[in-house]
Amino acid sequence: MRAVHSNGASIESLKKSRSRKRSLVYIGEHPGKTMLEISRGTGVSYANTWGAIMGDDKKYSKKYSLLGMGLVSCELFEKRHVYKLTREGEKVFKMLKENPGLFE
Repeated sequence: MRAVHSNGASIESLKKSRSRKRSLVYIGEHPGKTMLEISRGTGVSYANTWGAIMGDDKKYSKKYSLLGMGLVSCELFEKRHVYKLTREGEKVFKMLKENPGLFE
């Protein structure tokens, strides 16, 4: 089970990572995409997209990855891993869309 952080911790994590923020927004606008599709859609390298979503405990902490914070879920669909926002992720996505300056 993944840890769910407060909106405050999620916001701070998104402020510190352009890759996390871009990935969250892309997943919110295009649910059900693969890691490669998210990478291409955001213009962020595959390695940085992987780190933002999954965490690698090198450049990107697993604890503060989108999965680690409980903002994104991964599902197996037609033999592909696809990503969608969780309820908490939808709340943060909505806050980001309504208050973009909050995440700068």
